[in-house]
Parts: sequence; structure tokens; C-alpha cells
Amino acid sequence: MDPEVNKDLQEQYYLLEEEEKKEAKKKTILIVSLSLLIVLASAFGATYSYYKHHHRPGHGTTCKINCDTNKDGECDLNCDTDDDDKANINVDKDGDGVADINLDKDGDGKPDLNIDYKGNGYAHFNVDTDENETADFNLMNQDRNNDGKCDLNCDTNDDGWPDVNIDIDGDGVADINIAAEEEYELNIDTDNDGKPDLNIDTNGDKIPDVNIDTDGDGKPDINLDYEKDNEPHFNIDINNDDKADFNLINQDTNNDGTCDLNCDTDNDGRPDKNIDLDGNTICDYNCPATNDNEEETNKSETTKDPVVDNDDVILDVETQDQVTLYLGSIKNIEAYDIIPGWTGTLEFKVTNNSTETVYFNLNWEGVKNTITETNNITFTLSKDNILVKGETKVPYQDDSLLSKVSIAPNTTYTYKMVFEFKETGVDQSVDQGKEFKGSIKAEIIK
Repeated sequence: MDPEVNKDLQEQYYLLEEEEKKEAKKKTILIVSLSLLIVLASAFGATYSYYKHHHRPGHGTTCKINCDTNKDGECDLNCDTDDDDKANINVDKDGDGVADINLDKDGDGKPDLNIDYKGNGYAHFNVDTDENETADFNLMNQDRNNDGKCDLNCDTNDDGWPDVNIDIDGDGVADINIAAEEEYELNIDTDNDGKPDLNIDTNGDKIPDVNIDTDGDGKPDINLDYEKDNEPHFNIDINNDDKADFNLINQDTNNDGTCDLNCDTDNDGRPDKNIDLDGNTICDYNCPATNDNEEETNKSETTKDPVVDNDDVILDVETQDQVTLYLGSIKNIEAYDIIPGWTGTLEFKVTNNSTETVYFNLNWEGVKNTITETNNITFTLSKDNILVKGETKVPYQDDSLLSKVSIAPNTTYTYKMVFEFKETGVDQSVDQGKEFKGSIKAEIIK
């Protein structure tokens, strides 16, 4: 090979080798730079995490109860101050090592922020909505009229939790334990579930209507409800003299010295066995069996009246946000062997026990109609004695009754349907022996 050519090739080789070294150096610098950025980011993340977990009690610990996270000899996370083996101060609800509920900011052992109600694990009072560690919603010890006295969420025993005039939903109106002359007198919550159980004021007139405790022993004496439907069923006071007149509890119907109807077996003031829900002296729920004395639930009347007292139904319809609509005291309509002039009625109540307005539909369900197509059975529908649906023929199949009805919080509607087999003036013998059946179902909508 020509020496000059060989020299040129060697020079080109050296140049390529130098370029490769420069590229390798650049890659090394890039890798080092990226590594440094990762280290810095990690350090920043650790610093932020440290700050986040130290600005509230907890410091990132995973201790379950009575945790001393800063080693000062005092509990500062999941503290049990009432010795019931459950955390009630600086509660870490989600297990991330940060206090979420009942935050004690000043270390006095009492909750200051995100205070729950009776240990149910949700913030109700002094709620910090923007995470700036300052209460800005449903404050404790509110003086609403600037008279120097507490009107709402009042802590009367200075333990940090409200006792009187408790506003559960933060709408500025007391929901439970409403004070009158500085005592619990209305809407008393006896089982700590945030709902009234005793001396319930259903119409807002500040007078108890349901589960009235007349002797102050903490048990209802007149106008007792059933399964918290806020409607009087037992020991009903008809003439407003504070004495029970109708459907009494603990009835001894055969004078044998033992209770036979509406029996309160656990002495809590409410019937538990042989329950007569509608006051007709016939057991509807938790009735005794006839052969072995065991309880037989949901026994009902089977009389052959045009409208039969079938199993009373309490229908709970829950949405994802736990709104509950109660449809109570339902009786199915059953008409058969009818003749012109027959009438029947169907009454039921719809109660919204939630804290928000609910919309619902009422639908026909389980319809059976063998009457000829002339269909002379009609009905009208009223709500609280106001007509909402004029004379209408009964359906032949499941169908809509009412659509998108709104019901306010803590409100009850009383519906009444009146049925009639209409006289037409022509031979109607073709419909003798035919029947119509159906029931009403409530459906919550959004």
C-alpha cells in the first residue's frame, strides 16, 4: 500500500477514535446529571413528606393507639382519653400517620378541629374545609343572636364535644338535643346515632309529637313510633291529655297475667314482641307460633275484605350517598268478585329521614288485572288531603303512578288512594269474578 495512503487512513482512524471518546464523555456527563437530579428530587420529596407529616400530630407513625411520636412522654396520636380502648383524640382515620379527626391543637386533651359526633369517625363540628388548620364550618359554641349565650353546638360540660342544640349537618339549625330552659327537651338522641329518638318534634312547632317522655325517665310513654319511622303507632294520645288512649303496649288481652300484645320484653319502653302495628288488636310482627312458642315474624291478617291487610312493608331504598327513603305501612290492593258500587282505599306514607331534599318516583308493581278492557275501576290519589291525581283507571300492567316528586329533609307525606268500581248503566256481569291486584313501590332518583 502507498505510504501516503496508509498515513491518511491512520489519521482518519485517530480522528474517529477522538470523536467516539468525546461522545462517551458527553453520555457520562448526562448520566451523572440525571442521577444528581434524581437524588435532589428524592431529597426534596423526603423533605416535603417530613414537613407534611410533622405539621399535624403523628409524624408519620403507624402506631394504633396511645402513640408518643415525639418521645416527650405524652400521647399525640390515636389517644384514648376516656379509657375505653378506642382512640378519640388525634385520630388517624386512614392510617397514614397523620391525625384526621378530633385534632387537639393546644394539647389540653380536648378536640379543637374536625370534631366527630360520639366517636363515629366523621368530622361534624369545627371542620377545617381548606386544610389550613383553622375551623371554618359548623363551629362549636355558637352565639347566634349575640346575647352572650350559646345557641348551637353547645358544650355544656366543657369536654370539647357538643351536648345541647346539636347541628349535625351544619345548616345552622339544631337537629338533636334541642334545649328548652337549658335542658334536653326536644329531639333527644338516646342511642348516639345522630338522629332523634325521644320527644321528637316532627312539625317544627317546638312541641314533642312522637316518642314523648312524660315522666322524664328517658323512655317514651305516649305516641311511640316503630323502627324510627317518626309516626305514632303505640300508646297514642288521642285527646292530648298526655295519657295513652289507643293501641297500648303490654296488653294482657286474656287476663292471664302475661302480656299478649305490644309486649316490651327488654323494658326500654318500646314493644318488641306480639306487635300490633295498626291497632286492630291482631299481631302483625314478631307473633308467637301456635305450636312451639317460637317467634314467627311478619304474620298478617288474611281477611277477605276487598282491601286486605297483607304484610306491611317498610322499604329502604339507598343511593350511593346513603340517602334513605322510607315507604311505610303499605297495604296491597286486592279486589275480586266485585260489583258496581264497590269502593276501597289504600293509604301509605313516604318519609325522608335524610338531611337533603330527595326526588322519587311512585310506581305500580305486581299488577294483575283480569277485568275487561272497559275497565271501570278508577282511583284518585291525594297527598296530605290535597288531590294530586284525578280520577284515573287502574293499569293492566306495572306502570308509573307519580314521577319526580320532591320531598324535603325530615318530611313525611301521607298518600291516600280511593278506588271505585263505576256504574255504567250497561250489563257488567262479564266482570263478575274478575280481579285487580297491585302495590306501590318508591324509587329514589337523582
